[in-house]
Amino acid sequence: MRSCKKSKIDGWILPRKRKVLLLIVSLSLTCTYLQAIAIQELSIGVGNDWYTMGLGYNHDDGASYGVHLNTVSSQGFSFGIDAIGYTDRIQSKKRYDVLSFTLSYPFEYVYEKSYLSFTGSIGLLLSGNIGFANIQNSYHSLINRDPVSLTYYSTESRSHLKFDIHSEAGLRQGNFKYGLYVDLNLTTGWEQSISAGIKADYSFLILQAGYLNRTIASVYPSQTIQNERYRGLNLSYLHNGGLLNSFYTTYVDTGFSYGGFSFDLLSPNRPKQFEKADITVFTGYFYDLFGQQNRLFGLAFDHYSFEIKHKNGPMFNQMEDQAERMNIGSWMIGYAVDLPLCRLWVPYVKVLGGLARYNLQEDFTQSIIETVLPIFSLEAGLRHAGLEGLTIDRQHYSIRLVATMQYLPIRPTIPEGYEDFSPHCTHITFQLGLVFDIAHDLARSEAV
Repeated sequence: MRSCKKSKIDGWILPRKRKVLLLIVSLSLTCTYLQAIAIQELSIGVGNDWYTMGLGYNHDDGASYGVHLNTVSSQGFSFGIDAIGYTDRIQSKKRYDVLSFTLSYPFEYVYEKSYLSFTGSIGLLLSGNIGFANIQNSYHSLINRDPVSLTYYSTESRSHLKFDIHSEAGLRQGNFKYGLYVDLNLTTGWEQSISAGIKADYSFLILQAGYLNRTIASVYPSQTIQNERYRGLNLSYLHNGGLLNSFYTTYVDTGFSYGGFSFDLLSPNRPKQFEKADITVFTGYFYDLFGQQNRLFGLAFDHYSFEIKHKNGPMFNQMEDQAERMNIGSWMIGYAVDLPLCRLWVPYVKVLGGLARYNLQEDFTQSIIETVLPIFSLEAGLRHAGLEGLTIDRQHYSIRLVATMQYLPIRPTIPEGYEDFSPHCTHITFQLGLVFDIAHDLARSEAV
């Protein structure tokens, strides 16, 4: 029998029946909360470690996948549910799940052009075997990936209380804020953490650079491994596109990252206030001749753009050996010119140039190829003018149909035995894609 002292360290152990009961109670309280308040935002999203922005490595390991729900009430309360599956197929060959419920409320004090804010949070975290392995492997089967055959430490799960204080101080001008932040977290029997750094909030885009230090209770041996992966210097962004939002964090020292996107289901109810495009954020997907997916994220101002493409994971031309994983990313600056031949679908051409990273890993740990090379691209497409119904608050949505031809003047050196990587770094690469443009009007929103 566990002593009282041990149960305080490890959290409360939940047998299967109590685990189901606690989940039912938590969901019941959640539904009661949602019915009792006037909700202004309701965001549902997914996260994955494949969202690398061309940096680090997609091991399909660590914080491998997740589902996130967040609501914001008219009274200012926020309620979030986060479900994340952690795997370790490199060392311990084990997995565990984390499911958290968090209630938060912000306080902000403004004096002339300075501000000071605090956000307090309380919640409950469940850890252990919550059943996320079935979800992951069902999805892997759907997309023709190898199953992640890792076992849980036990059939039990544990519960932990969460307390968090997030504070910021800095300068503000209109919708823009620049300052420092400190985040303190205590999750009983699970971990304590402190993070601090700098933050720039442009209302539609939040950029952050900080340092995270974590002290864990080592409930599961692989929790120590995850702690080593997700700590230290980190860079992140959060894009608020009204309807479509995206987020990303990379841990510079280890190369692990986590990102994804979400949809605010209530955003179409907000008044349409868009008048002009001050800046455009765009995201989308490209596919090469193998059907390999490239993900796109970029910013455009007038004719100029900065854009990031990245693809990673098993090579589609070598799916029988999925332990060989590639990471290819490019960071380019572009200049586009519209051809006013049609009002609804506007043809355009764009030239781009920058750098591309080519990385090939074997068995999740060994880099066979790691190089950065110059790259150029010619893009042609049709830009839809957009519809009035695709205006949300101060954002306007439109789409582009795109074809690109990338030119790599210097190819990576391919070691013998890894020739399957060669087709992914040819001199000429053709891609077809669909891009979503989100134009932002940066005038101060009148929405409450």
